[in-house]
Formats: sequence, C-alpha cells, structure tokens
Amino acid sequence: MTKQSKFALFFVTLFSLALFSKHLLAESVTGTLSQKESSTTKHLGLLVTIKAKQGKQQQVAELLTNAVKLSRLENKTLTWYAIQIDESTFGIFDTFHSEEGREIHLHGEIAKQLIGKAPELFDGGLQVQKINILASKK
Repeated sequence: MTKQSKFALFFVTLFSLALFSKHLLAESVTGTLSQKESSTTKHLGLLVTIKAKQGKQQQVAELLTNAVKLSRLENKTLTWYAIQIDESTFGIFDTFHSEEGREIHLHGEIAKQLIGKAPELFDGGLQVQKINILASKK
C-alpha cells in the first residue's frame, strides 16, 4: 500500500468516525436540545395596525420608534417590531412564548402610551389581532 493510499484510508476512517460520533452525540442530547429550543420558540404573537390621522404620520412614526425602548424592558416579549405599511398605516408585530407574556404586554406601558395618544394621532383607533405563529426562522 502506497503512502498516499494509507493517508486516504486514514482520512476516510477518521471522517467516518467523526460522522458516527456526531450521530451518537446528537442522539444523546436530543432531549436537551428540544427543551432549549422550545424555551425560545415563538408560539404566539400580536399584530397591531394603526392608521395615522392626516398630517400625523411623522408623530406616529416617532411614537413607535421610541416605544422600542420600552419593549426591551419586557422580558416576556421575545421579539418586537414597529413597521410602516404605507404612507399612513403603521403597525407593531411582536411574539411571545406564552399567553401570560402576551397578556402582560397588552396591559403594559406601550399599550398605555398608544391608547393615550389614540385620539390625537390615530384615525379609527388600534386594530389588535392575537395571532398564532405556525412557523418561524431564527
């Protein structure tokens, strides 16, 4: 057997062992990984849409942009996004692991600020939809 053949055989053997070890390791920690993954999986969400009154678009955008600071204080809110759909339609999309987290958020500081500013800034109030997350990508 040549030196190159021995090296090739060694490499193939080493590669096969690495794959086998990886497979065994994956089987031995599957339960732990599933538990870890489920603790950060986004199951529930909120989709809030807001129509700004004519001439109030900039104020609505600033209100939502500033609200991100409050969202960072909510440990049960997994993700929080302020969005602009068109010139006068804005929204908030956020996700939660549990109904408890979603309810805490619905009664939190961001909601209080939005409700307080609604008569001044919003045309028609807030449209709040509770949603279920079917799938997501990290």
